[in-house]
Amino acid sequence: MCAGVGLGFFGISLSIPKTTRQESWWALFPAVILLSSGIGLMIQPTSWWRFTLLSSVGLGTLFILLGMKKKWLGFIIPGSLLSFAGIGVSVPWGWNNPGNALTKTGTMLVCFAFGWLLVTLLSRLVWRKTIWWPLIPGGVLAVVGWALFISGDPSRALEFIGNTSSVTLIILGIYLLLLRRSIQKKQ
Repeated sequence: MCAGVGLGFFGISLSIPKTTRQESWWALFPAVILLSSGIGLMIQPTSWWRFTLLSSVGLGTLFILLGMKKKWLGFIIPGSLLSFAGIGVSVPWGWNNPGNALTKTGTMLVCFAFGWLLVTLLSRLVWRKTIWWPLIPGGVLAVVGWALFISGDPSRALEFIGNTSSVTLIILGIYLLLLRRSIQKKQ
């Protein structure tokens, strides 16, 4: 049922511009929420964390794509944060992960910090200039998340820091490649 209603809203978003010559991107929001959660829940068993993951990542991706298309930072920021907040809530508390609340909260905060990092990377991609201020809350959240994770389970500290550091280095490498590309275009 959710998927059917979502397809209806998707149809509205496609048909209104053809008949009235006005954009109807507003209809994509309920369409993405209903389609991502409806199709995901048809395929897999129902649980709160699957719904959270599917709807937040779907809606966040829609915000990011609309922000990149219209070059609006006001859509890219909530899209990045919503996507990684959904992942941050679903990964530690879903899938019956063992661990105490400190470890799970630390994992959630580190995932949320990657959302702030994504804002900086997408600003470089879309506007050819870098917006640095999102690294401040992202860095604070990452440090607090690492501290909570380590205080919750000191035996897994090196593994956790190694995994999150490698993802950070990969994202930094992608940023440097984008920076190199823009320098070559200027010459």
